[in-house]
Amino acid sequence: MTNNEIQDALRAPTPQDRVNFRVGYDNKEKGFAVMLAYIDARYVQDRLDEVVGSCDWEVEYIEVSGNMFCAITIRWPDGQVTRKMDVGIETDVEKEKGQASDAFKRSAVMYGIGRDLYGYPKHFADLDKRGKVPFDWKPPGWGESSDQNANVMSSVDHSAKHTETLQPLSVTEGAEPEPSMKQ
Repeated sequence: MTNNEIQDALRAPTPQDRVNFRVGYDNKEKGFAVMLAYIDARYVQDRLDEVVGSCDWEVEYIEVSGNMFCAITIRWPDGQVTRKMDVGIETDVEKEKGQASDAFKRSAVMYGIGRDLYGYPKHFADLDKRGKVPFDWKPPGWGESSDQNANVMSSVDHSAKHTETLQPLSVTEGAEPEPSMKQ
């Protein structure tokens, strides 16, 4: 493969069976949550192994002022070497592992892996009686068609119940949260 072919393959749309969803923010009073798409670190590893080759990429973690950074280095077919780095944020579960995983996935986005998820529309999930989204929630019709974009676009619920101002769950006041790739 050429450098351009590898770049195109890294930027390819994420297969639906590798996309997961998490709550971005919710409105318990109205009984719904806005769901955000994400991938896990294993997908990134698999994608790099498949496209770049398991011997032609490496990862390094660096702590700077208490923040975990991850650098992914790729050796390209023409001999060029690139290194892209990003910082991770702690997660609610296993904060150090979550921070390392988040940094790894954010670095991968710089190469195009999972970048398509940032263009997904908002998906709305109804909360159950406990105010939670069912485990392993997927948008209606998810995976029923081979056309991933058609499924993504057709699953957006534009009903009036989902149009008011929503309260972010851990987002800076007034800021619109971006789709996250957190686990």
